[in-house]
Amino acid sequence: DRFATTPEGQAAAEANKRAANLLRKAGVKEAPAPEMAALSEPAERTLAEALTKAEAGWPEEDPAEQLARLAALAAPLARFFDEVLVMAPEESVRMRRLALLARLRALVLRFADLSRL
Repeated sequence: DRFATTPEGQAAAEANKRAANLLRKAGVKEAPAPEMAALSEPAERTLAEALTKAEAGWPEEDPAEQLARLAALAAPLARFFDEVLVMAPEESVRMRRLALLARLRALVLRFADLSRL
C-alpha cells in the first residue's frame, strides 16, 4: 500500500499499464530479448542496460531492494517512451521495442501485479 502512494510506485504502475496495453494491442505475450547490437536508438540501449542491471541477481527475498530496482527503471523508461515510437511501422523495430517492454513487464510481475494499484 505504501508503494502505491509514492511517486515511484505511481510511475511504475503507469509504466506497467502502458507496457501491458501496448503488448496486448500487439498480441505479444512473450518476446525474446533483442541483441544489444540491434538496438539503434540510445533510449532503447539505455532501457535494455537498465533492465539487465535490474534483473541481475534479482533479490527474491528483499522487497525493499526489488522496489529500489524498479524505481531505478523510471528514468530510462520515461526516456524510452519519450524518444521512440514503440509501434514503429517496420516490424523488426516494433518487435525489438515490444521485446523490451515484455522484459519490463516480466520483471514487474516478479515483484507484484501493479495493475491492481
